[in-house]
Amino acid sequence: MTRDDALAAIRAERERQSEIWAAPHPHGQGDCSSPKVPLMVKVAVLGEEFGEVARGALDADIAGMCVELVQLAAVAVAILEGAQP
Repeated sequence: MTRDDALAAIRAERERQSEIWAAPHPHGQGDCSSPKVPLMVKVAVLGEEFGEVARGALDADIAGMCVELVQLAAVAVAILEGAQP
């Protein structure tokens, strides 16, 4: 995968996350860029995604690990988008 491919995949995943988490849910409303989602929930989501990356590595599932890396990166980007210094 080229850098451009990776960045395009992350951008597409960000759009997907925005769509599927737009409605209110038990942890707030919106994806990890939303101020209506507590920071600790955002960090928990990031940790969960990292765990899935690690699981893919342990299982030698490189394709699955790559899918999870894109999701991990997209969550990190979402948190950065919503960060208020």
